[in-house]
Amino acid sequence: MTLIIGTDEAGYGPNLGPLVVAATAWRVEATPANAAVYLETAVAAAQRDTEALWPEKIRQRGNRRASGRTVPLWADSKHIYRAGAGFCALEQGVLVALSLVNDPDADTFAHAGHGGHAGHAGPVIRSPVNQTNTVPRQWPSLEAALGQIGPEIADCRTSGVASESGRDPSTTQWALLPTLCLPHQADADACCARAAGMRMILDALGVSLVAVACRAIYPAEFNALLRQGLNKSDILSRTTLALAASLRTKANAEPALIWCDRHGGRKHYSALVAQHFGGTLVQTLAETPARSAYRVPAQAKADPTHAKADLNQAQAANLDIEFNVGGESQVPVAVASMTAKYIRELAMHAFNAFWSSRSPGLNPTAGYPADALRWRCDARDAIAQAGVRDKDLWRSV
Repeated sequence: MTLIIGTDEAGYGPNLGPLVVAATAWRVEATPANAAVYLETAVAAAQRDTEALWPEKIRQRGNRRASGRTVPLWADSKHIYRAGAGFCALEQGVLVALSLVNDPDADTFAHAGHGGHAGHAGPVIRSPVNQTNTVPRQWPSLEAALGQIGPEIADCRTSGVASESGRDPSTTQWALLPTLCLPHQADADACCARAAGMRMILDALGVSLVAVACRAIYPAEFNALLRQGLNKSDILSRTTLALAASLRTKANAEPALIWCDRHGGRKHYSALVAQHFGGTLVQTLAETPARSAYRVPAQAKADPTHAKADLNQAQAANLDIEFNVGGESQVPVAVASMTAKYIRELAMHAFNAFWSSRSPGLNPTAGYPADALRWRCDARDAIAQAGVRDKDLWRSV
């Protein structure tokens, strides 16, 4: 068995809105040498075969754009969602993944044997059922599933600063997040039926999605980290590796592969890897313009000299971690990419709804530099009236 973790981000470039980092963890019945190919093959088979298991009505409305072109379930978010088009497909992919993890009816499909090897019996085939309770219906349930996706909330009473509403001014603009209802555009029944079909096939092949996690850093926190001496790349790298390290504990006794995208052009990661995974000797496998790869050897016990090491969760098997240019084609990274993008888009939806309610006619923004400048100019009166400070609104880099 091998644990594979994929990570990606959304919102690294914008001045407005959160930087969002997401990670997914998969267990694969294969050796580390074969796990990557096995996982990709299994997911491709599951995506190909699941449609035959869906009710026709759900299949028709669940995975096609207006053009009639079938949209892949999981891919790099930039291929799924572009310039406001494809949000339904983006949301469906994320909610299907969450349904695969958060399954209160895990015994819906009885198994006669398990594994993807010849000679093993497959699952008892049943029609996928609608498990609408596995799809988050509100922002709080989404946060419960993913982790910290909302802003950190400071105490106005101790900070000495308050907005007109008495809220911490750094979070006023995100006040509508808890009111978001889900799914926003996707069909809940389609998501649940597709998840049921995917689970049945992946289980039979010895593949499972064991966790999807997320961490969002909103402007107030982002700027505070900059003031502490970190740069933009540091923030991304530390957040990514902390998230990956938390998922590594899902299976410390199993060999693990971790796949990350390159972080702001950074080429050397060995010190960061050692810091987050408690390795006394991180082996550099490659550092090229396209790929940086490292190995953290198995340890009998965690190294107590590393503050981030979990002394109760010693790594009993090798961990290989790679930072690749263009790694979003790999399924674990693609699902992480889609999750990060989905959370950022929901956050920006709440952001734009809040400000447009205070400034009628204000055009929404995606937060990227050129349009963010336009938006800040147009919204300046509303910003002043709300008492939101620039350091709580605008990411300085």
